[in-house]
Amino acid sequence: MNHGKPKHLGQRSGAWRGFLIAGVTLASAGFSLASCAEGDQVTTSSGTSNTTSSGTAGKGGTGGVDITGGAGTTNTTGTGASGGSTTSTGGTSSGGTAGTAGSGGTGGEPCVPETCDGLDNDCDGAIDNGDPGGGNSCTTTFPGVCAIGVTKCDAGAIACEAITKPNDNVEECDGLDNNCDGVVDEGDPGGGTACMAAAFGECKNGFNKCENGAIKCKPGMPTPETCDGLDNNCDGNTDEGNPGGGMQCMTGLLGICGSGITSCQGMQGVTCEPAITPGLLTESCNGLDDDCDGFSDEGIPQVGQACTAMGFVGICQFGTYSCPTVAPFQLQCDHPAPGTVQETCNSQDDDCNGTIDDPMLLNNLPCSTAFPGVCAAGKTLCVGGSTSCIANVQPGQQQELCNNTDDNCNGQTDEMNPNPACTTQNPNAQNVQNWGCTGGSCGITTCNSGYADIDTAPGNGCECVTDAYQNMCNLAATLSVPKGGEATMAGKIEQANGSDFLTFNFSAPGAAGQAYHPKIELVDSQGGQYAMDVLKDCANAAGCSTTGTVNNETGIQVNVWEQNYNAYVPGPGCCSDNTPRVSSVTVRVYRKFADQPTCSTYQVKATNP
Repeated sequence: MNHGKPKHLGQRSGAWRGFLIAGVTLASAGFSLASCAEGDQVTTSSGTSNTTSSGTAGKGGTGGVDITGGAGTTNTTGTGASGGSTTSTGGTSSGGTAGTAGSGGTGGEPCVPETCDGLDNDCDGAIDNGDPGGGNSCTTTFPGVCAIGVTKCDAGAIACEAITKPNDNVEECDGLDNNCDGVVDEGDPGGGTACMAAAFGECKNGFNKCENGAIKCKPGMPTPETCDGLDNNCDGNTDEGNPGGGMQCMTGLLGICGSGITSCQGMQGVTCEPAITPGLLTESCNGLDDDCDGFSDEGIPQVGQACTAMGFVGICQFGTYSCPTVAPFQLQCDHPAPGTVQETCNSQDDDCNGTIDDPMLLNNLPCSTAFPGVCAAGKTLCVGGSTSCIANVQPGQQQELCNNTDDNCNGQTDEMNPNPACTTQNPNAQNVQNWGCTGGSCGITTCNSGYADIDTAPGNGCECVTDAYQNMCNLAATLSVPKGGEATMAGKIEQANGSDFLTFNFSAPGAAGQAYHPKIELVDSQGGQYAMDVLKDCANAAGCSTTGTVNNETGIQVNVWEQNYNAYVPGPGCCSDNTPRVSSVTVRVYRKFADQPTCSTYQVKATNP
């Protein structure tokens, strides 16, 4: 019996797949039914018996996809069974029984859902269609925001594709690596522009800076205060301390108005203010330009007026006032020369000059009147042949002065209001609010705000510009010392036993063991004139300083006070890193030896590195 060769070819998109033909034998009908998968080819196998006794049926064909070929069936005509879609026919019997039908073919590989492998898994004729395995979140190899990607099926493999490509974006101030170069917020994006900062004075003129992923307005840097009407050092005050003021200067005016003192006038800058303003004084016979008009001793009202020469009679007592151009510079009465004959008070012209009772001999001799005070002194006067004592100063003629003298002749000494009197007696005294008169001498009792009388000399008034620090501990102002910052205390002590107080508040770490190094230094004691105490409250010193100078463990009379957590050197009964941190201390500055004060400035610096 001959068997034909079965053939099964199945190829899709370059891949071979076998498909089985399922044979179904219908014995009752005497034929076979075959089915095949879509697009498969079918090959028929047949067998023919050449003997006269029996014939052997041919083998069944190959089954289709997912179908197993059926077995061959014997029938009387010798026709083989059908398998799948391939028919097997038995040989023709010429005298024997038909042979057994051939077996059905094996089924083909199954169809499955598409996967990303470069194959057509779902047998639809397309490879990797529908992006299998794609659309999922993934991380790329790029830095920054380019690390965010999505999966994609590419050439039979899953790849992670960046949503944002490097250099697609410019860097922004948001705490991210926008341009994917591995650096966050480089180049200060959004920074460098001007802005108004939350600060005092000129420090409001700030600049923007990218910091921690956000644009922040940084204040400008303070500068030393200058006289310009602005708050240069950003402390909330304008032109404080009279910058550039208090110096001797020349006003450019004439006469005695040419001497002045510099004064800060805000936006006008430093000006030279005259000690005496033009027109304040009237011209006097003193060799000076009192009214500051460029001329000396001019226009004096008495000059040229009639006068009587004291001590002369007759024609010798009559003359006119004049102001000499050489010393002594004082008014004088020009008159004729007196006679030479001794005169007596007898109603006669004894000096033979035609004048009765020549005053050269009779008048102006010292004598005492019946009046009190300065009015008690007098001079003789011969009138009508009789001599009388005439007071040099008449009662009520002049104002009372502070000189331990009864100037107005009322029987009392220095009973006047000292303010106008001492102001008159001390014309160059400045910034005096109230005067006092003690023992015949003018003394300053109260200075104008911001000034002090250090040298106790009334002639120059309150000559020293003072500070604004409190002189009592419980009234001390506070000054913050931020972490990494510093603060300064500078002033003067106006009394020998006075003190200045200021409280420094340091920004301290929240827990023990962290580095903390508050420090206060008396950086300028004016050669040892000033001393400094550091107090934890108004009754107790802030001790436990591990470095410094004398008494460094007590906080009294120290040049340096500091606490250095994480860097202590053990001392007698001193400190450890568990010692409670001192975050607020009050500094007292005073004259070390309670000596006569001077108008010199101390300086204290507090740092918080």
